[in-house]
Amino acid sequence: LFFAIVNNLYRQELVYIVSFTLIFLAMGISCFAVCQFLTHSNRVWNYVSPYIGRASGTYISPNNFAGFLGMLMPLATAYILVGRIKPVVRVLLGYATLVMLAGMVVTFSRGGWVAVTVALLVLLGTLIFHRNHRIPALLLLVILAGGGTVFVTKYLSKTFSYMRRVGATGETAELNLAVRLDIWTAAEQMWQDHFWWGVGPAHYDYRFREYRPESVQASPDRAHNDYLNLLADWGAVGGIIVLAGMATFGAGLRKTWKYVRPSENDFGRGMSNR
Repeated sequence: LFFAIVNNLYRQELVYIVSFTLIFLAMGISCFAVCQFLTHSNRVWNYVSPYIGRASGTYISPNNFAGFLGMLMPLATAYILVGRIKPVVRVLLGYATLVMLAGMVVTFSRGGWVAVTVALLVLLGTLIFHRNHRIPALLLLVILAGGGTVFVTKYLSKTFSYMRRVGATGETAELNLAVRLDIWTAAEQMWQDHFWWGVGPAHYDYRFREYRPESVQASPDRAHNDYLNLLADWGAVGGIIVLAGMATFGAGLRKTWKYVRPSENDFGRGMSNR
């Protein structure tokens, strides 16, 4: 999201408008998600979410909501630590980040947790190596690590959703992994049988019956793996199109990187926060 904004919005005011709108929108949706969790509700407005015990905000899927928050939490954190903004705005962004963190927790999205943890570690780790931002980044890292550990051990680990999603051990964990592997194998077989064009957009669940393993008697809905799902639905042609888009984005990033990132000396003196 950061690079998309930098590469397309050239006025600082536009960058602030887009960034703050997304951040505070995420905060509002996170408030709704926390209310869902506290009231044990799986309703999204007038719709019923099938993900009982997991909050999704205004999304149906908690994983999609976690992905949205995972994009914005590092951006908000960067604004708090190095943004040239007024103190009041910085405080508001701090509250927004805490609310987004709570929203991320109640999604119980394991992939979302891993993604946002890695993103924040990379961000804070980068800032720790710059002397002007080392102490605030280090303090925030210690607070997040210590507070997160206490919260998980004292409260979160005792919730039903955590025990079912994260705390599963032994035969339950092995069964979940085995089912995922069987679903992925079916997706791989679909792609091999329809190598170039796939089985059709969003046709994985419809075609699954032809590849159903004995261990999976339910409807999987999707492959639970975006890359395999892409190849199964769209084939090698769809994969090449997506890969070409990623390559184009990478090429543009490489071309603009020297203009986005200032020299170490400028950054060290605090002349730039880009």
